[in-house]
Amino acid sequence: MEKIALKYGLLTAIGLIGYFFIMKAIGLSHIVELRFLNSVILTIGIVMALRGFKRAKKSILVI
Repeated sequence: MEKIALKYGLLTAIGLIGYFFIMKAIGLSHIVELRFLNSVILTIGIVMALRGFKRAKKSILVI
């Protein structure tokens, strides 16, 4: 189960880092309202992790 957390945690972190680098490169880092998308990226990461956990749990129960 730690592999699932590590995988999706790293993917979410990479997504957030990329998002903030793009905001900085474009020059939009001073607009606080755009940081709302931070929660959208985080929510997507959490949902993907939960789906991965359910799939892993289901395959364990089948065996």
